[in-house]
Amino acid sequence: MSLCAERSTERKKMTEKDGEGFDDAVEERVINEEYKIWKKNTPFLYDLVMTHALEWPSLTAQWLPDVTRPEGKDYSLHRLILGTHTSDEQNHLLIASVQLPNDNAQFDASHYDSEKGEFGGFGSVSGKIEIEIKINHEGEVNRARYMPQNPCIIATKTPSSDVLVFDYTKHPSKPDPSGECNPELRLKGTSSDNSALVDVGDKDPKFVGSRQWIGSMECSYVLDQLIGVTSKIMFVSAGADLSSKGRELAQHFTTQGTPIMIGGGVLAHTILGVDFNDVTGDLKFLILDPHFTGAEELKVILDKGWCGWKGTDFWDQTAHYNLCMPQRPICI
Repeated sequence: MSLCAERSTERKKMTEKDGEGFDDAVEERVINEEYKIWKKNTPFLYDLVMTHALEWPSLTAQWLPDVTRPEGKDYSLHRLILGTHTSDEQNHLLIASVQLPNDNAQFDASHYDSEKGEFGGFGSVSGKIEIEIKINHEGEVNRARYMPQNPCIIATKTPSSDVLVFDYTKHPSKPDPSGECNPELRLKGTSSDNSALVDVGDKDPKFVGSRQWIGSMECSYVLDQLIGVTSKIMFVSAGADLSSKGRELAQHFTTQGTPIMIGGGVLAHTILGVDFNDVTGDLKFLILDPHFTGAEELKVILDKGWCGWKGTDFWDQTAHYNLCMPQRPICI
C-alpha cells in the first residue's frame, strides 16, 4: 500500500530544453502527461493507491504509530508527519490524518470515475489528507522523525546545521500569523566539533558555538578526539599535482575504503572513490559536494551535479589542498 502525496500543479517546476525555458503552457502539458502516465501505472505496484494534492511539496514523510479504529466504520484513522518546501513563503511542520480502508472494506462501484480510472472513495471515506496541526518552521523541512519512546516529540532538520525539536501537543492547530518558530529545543549541529577543536588546542574557547567552517586538518583532529579515528594527511601544493597521486589514492580506497575530505585554499569536497588506470595513468574522482542541503533524492543530487565523476581538471590547478584520509581501526 502506498499513500502518494502529489504537489499542486499550480507550482511550476523550472526546466530547460536546449538552453531555453519551456513556455508555461507547454511545460504544464508535459507535467500533466507525466502525471497521467505515473497514475496509470502506479496501481499495478500496490494493493491500494490513494492520491491527494498538497498545497506544497513535502520533502519528508513518516507514519505516526498510533491508529484509531472507529467502531462500526470500514476504515481506520492514521496520522503522519509531513513538512513544506515553499517558494520563499512561510514553511510549516505538519501533522496530518488520513482514513485508510480496513482489510474487509468494500468499494462502491458508484464511486468509480471512468475518466480518471479510479475510485473516489470507499464507504464514507474521502481519501483526502487532512492537516490537523501546522507549526511554523525555519526554512523547508528537510527531514522529520518522531521519537520512538514518545511519538509526540518530533525532530526536524533545517537548511542550516540546526535540528529543531517540537512537542506538537504544546502547539495550537493553527500557526502564529507572525511566522515565529518556537521549538521546544534547538540543537546546534557543530557544538561537539567546535569543543573538540578547543580541547586539542586548535581553537580559542570563543570558537564554541560559532558557524565558522573547518577544513580537512580540523576534521582529522575532530575524528581523533571524538571517536579515536586517526587520519593520514596528504598535502599537495597545487591542484595540478593531484593527477600524480592516483596510485596512492587508489591504494587508500582498496585498503581503507573511507571517504577522503579534501580542502585547503578553496571550497572543500569529499572524495568517495577514484578510478585509476595504472597503464595510462588516467585518473577520475567520485566527488560529493558537502554543501548540498535538501532531501535524500538521488536523482536530484546526480542531475544537479552534487555528486559525480570528475576529471583532474575539476580541481583548481594553482590552489593547495590538504587531504584527510581516515584510517580504519585495527582490531587485535
